[in-house]
Amino acid sequence: MSTALNQASFAGGELAPSLHARSDLAKFATGLALCSNFFVHAHGGVSNRPGFEYVDGVQDHSKKVRLIEFAFSTVQTYVLEFGHNYMRIVKDGGRVVYPAGHAQEGLSVEVSTPYTESDLPLIKFVQSADIMTLVHPAHPVRELARTDHHEWTLSVISFYPEISKPTGLALDTNTVGSGSTDRKYVVTAAAAETLEESEPSDELSFQTDTDSNWTEGEYLEISWTAVSGAEKYNVYKEENGLFGYIGSTESASFKDTKFAPDLSDTPPKVRNPFDGANYPGSATYYQQRLVFAQSTAEPQSIWTTQTGNYKNMNVSSPVKDDDAITFTIASRQVNEIRHLVPLDQLIVLTSGGEWKVSGGNDGVITPTTIQVRPQGYRGSSHVPPLLIGNTVLFIQEKGAIVRDLAYSLESDGYAGNDLSVMANHLFDGHTIIDWCFAQAPHSIVWAVRDDGVLLGLTYVREHQVWAWHQHPTTNGAFESICSISENGEDAVYAVVRRTINGQEKRYVERLHSRQFTESADAFFVDSGLSYQGAEVSSISGLDHLEGEAVWVLADGHVEYEHTVTGGAIALQHPASQVHIGLPLIASLKTLPVDLQGQSGSLKHKEKSINRVNVHFLESRGGYAGTDKDSMQELVQRQFEDWGESTRLQTGVEQIDLQPDWNNHGQTFIEQRDPLPMTILAVIPEVTFA
Repeated sequence: MSTALNQASFAGGELAPSLHARSDLAKFATGLALCSNFFVHAHGGVSNRPGFEYVDGVQDHSKKVRLIEFAFSTVQTYVLEFGHNYMRIVKDGGRVVYPAGHAQEGLSVEVSTPYTESDLPLIKFVQSADIMTLVHPAHPVRELARTDHHEWTLSVISFYPEISKPTGLALDTNTVGSGSTDRKYVVTAAAAETLEESEPSDELSFQTDTDSNWTEGEYLEISWTAVSGAEKYNVYKEENGLFGYIGSTESASFKDTKFAPDLSDTPPKVRNPFDGANYPGSATYYQQRLVFAQSTAEPQSIWTTQTGNYKNMNVSSPVKDDDAITFTIASRQVNEIRHLVPLDQLIVLTSGGEWKVSGGNDGVITPTTIQVRPQGYRGSSHVPPLLIGNTVLFIQEKGAIVRDLAYSLESDGYAGNDLSVMANHLFDGHTIIDWCFAQAPHSIVWAVRDDGVLLGLTYVREHQVWAWHQHPTTNGAFESICSISENGEDAVYAVVRRTINGQEKRYVERLHSRQFTESADAFFVDSGLSYQGAEVSSISGLDHLEGEAVWVLADGHVEYEHTVTGGAIALQHPASQVHIGLPLIASLKTLPVDLQGQSGSLKHKEKSINRVNVHFLESRGGYAGTDKDSMQELVQRQFEDWGESTRLQTGVEQIDLQPDWNNHGQTFIEQRDPLPMTILAVIPEVTFA
């Protein structure tokens, strides 16, 4: 007599082989032994991933490139391709090119950069509107600015005030009288709108009569040359070796009627802490300041700009609350700062631990209220962390453990979980070299492993869902990945190194949307292209797949045994909607059957599965068996007209299997065609010996 065992959720994802005997774990009931090119939905089902569509080749196929997202808004988003001394731009699945009438009309927009291939992994960045700040410990801080769709510039930030200092200071009128008392003044210009204060002018020095002889109504009037862009000028007078504020004026002159200098308000001290090749390696925005950290000479130091002035590192003596700030994390070991993450408090990830930076009672950081407290001692790799809601995901220093970090009310600090412990087989002997988060529509972290395998992590913290899956690709290895918002979804772009016709190529590819209603719209090929229009009998423009065997879905019909020759293929039948690309096989394997907790463990008993019932959602085709070598095809075609493609099916399908006695009782399901498959439940009918 057989027993039907219903697995109605796969939200545990792929579990490590070392856990296949741990039926006592909660995740065992929802886990899988293999989840390859399927991704896990937060609600428990799995779907085969869509294919990556071909965008373009990189500039130099022999060198690695890195993709970085650039988002001005949810509708103005770009992918930046950083290569060896260049940057190119992708938007909506195509290259950004110069428009008609431009001197380089039709050519890809390209910006020269100082970053070599070896520099690319350590580039860190932060963006505000159309400005991206780029840092690297071997290069000066740079600013990437977009002024138009095809106008991009990269320039070095000086960190000196943008407004010029006043010049030409002179004494115009002296009613106090001559004498031997030294009078010294400096003037600064305040920029319009931002009121950023310039470097102080050169000192104006002269002698007058003593203060005791300076009577009411007498004055000293000084003047200077007007500064372009100045809204007003601040005047400072010397007393006992310090310059103190005595007033402001909108004109280029000022009357001193014996004002007493305010020595608590002194002119700014202009500085650039990154002079002398002491360049920072990390950056972020926090509390209206641009924050930098970690240089080669000062690996545990943090520098901030003035409040609201993102290129101004000025300080004062005595200090002001909005002055630039410099401080160093004091720890037992010298662990370089790797990342800065702005949450309610500033989170600092170093190579040896996690820290939080906060201000005074009101939480605002100032030069006199900085507080730094350790939160843990895990350490972070150089791969930038991901900010998901109010949670940080980061990769530990050795590159093989993924953790999350969030505020815990119980400890009044930040704590988290090891998200990779249940699937450590995916990381053993490997590291994560790049990753991104695509929130809509499936909430998946896509991570590139050092051997080129793409891993996926379905992550929904509020529902305690974290499920791993792996996504290999035919003739290819993933090298870089990023995600941007496009057409109401988070589009994932990747650099894939492929062996095409015996040659190494590097392509930029985009993960296709999985939103479709008909099987003819389904895109389940890698490095693929699509055609839609009048009926054709051949497809050209496939030069990037020259010599490769490809899958074809033509008007919803699967065609096999096509090889690209001369950049083209001949279709078996004329078609008006065609998808062509490299094969993409999705495989799923359930965990060993064990009913521990119900009638004792059955793991040691021989088992046989004669039939499996699979609950599909909008799926077509597929194979099932007890192992990869004994698969039975699912035949679904029933009521379609002649020539009509098989419709997508929803419901429970029974698949009779070749009986086989073994002690694991696992079910293997595979999609071998470029067609959609979503599985909501697997119900094997198991007979026990």
